[in-house]
Amino acid sequence: MTLSIKKYPELERKENLSAKEFREKFMGKKMVIFTPYNHDEWSKESWTKDELNRLAGDVTIRVRPAMDSYDGYEGATERMKLKDYFEYIEQWHKDNDSEKLIPPYAQDTPLLKEAPAIKEKFRHFPLDYFPKWYHKFWYDYPCFFVGSPNSVTPLHYDNCETHNLFFQVHGEKKFFLVPAEDSKYCYRTGWRRARVDAQNVDYEKFPDFKKAEVREVIVKAGEVLYMPPRTWHQAYADDFNVSFNIDWHTRRSAVKGVLSILRGMPPSIALFYNLPHAVGLLTGLPLRKIIRKFQSFVLM
Repeated sequence: MTLSIKKYPELERKENLSAKEFREKFMGKKMVIFTPYNHDEWSKESWTKDELNRLAGDVTIRVRPAMDSYDGYEGATERMKLKDYFEYIEQWHKDNDSEKLIPPYAQDTPLLKEAPAIKEKFRHFPLDYFPKWYHKFWYDYPCFFVGSPNSVTPLHYDNCETHNLFFQVHGEKKFFLVPAEDSKYCYRTGWRRARVDAQNVDYEKFPDFKKAEVREVIVKAGEVLYMPPRTWHQAYADDFNVSFNIDWHTRRSAVKGVLSILRGMPPSIALFYNLPHAVGLLTGLPLRKIIRKFQSFVLM
């Protein structure tokens, strides 16, 4: 077996990226990592374990159990309080070898809906990057990731083929990124997962992955990573870290998301999530209750 731990070309970085330049040069076109236009204010917020416990310790979160390999990936199947998760991962690392097992990982938890006190951390949130249709109910969308040391998220793309703005707020996270047009090299399994480990590639088993234009980037606290629809991404962190992302549609991506039912997208996602977004973005109707009802379909 030929494993390769390799260094890929780094992703383009932009400092103080304005919402206007983001829309004109990057949205729907290419990946970029950037600091937002209000970086100085946004980056001042603290996201330590103590702060999260204070604001959301009693919230029930979604946890992906430890795994032997990527082949066992089933998403977040366990539930526990956030404060208990911190104790759980500390004990887990004492009892297990994280070089042999993929550690447990808290993912896709909508903390703002479950713990409104966290809104105090969003006083300077750069909302201008998102379509105006989202501005009145944007707080429904952030999904939080709280990673233990050596946590890994296997190579995949987002369920609904949405745009993705990923905000790192504590610690660092390394990403391996593959553009949508190189999907044919990713050895897809199921709707939107890959069999390749982009960091440790078995080229004997996955030779076509050499043809993919992979990019690598370390996202630091205060930085934002933008991924257009169907961008493949794998994430890794070697220490405790906190981040959240917001998956969102434009009119174009929402309509394409509905039509993706013809390419194998599960009907529950295309019809119950993408379709309300398409109608809302095209007509201006909020449709908030419908979307909230079916959000559970899209969480990993």
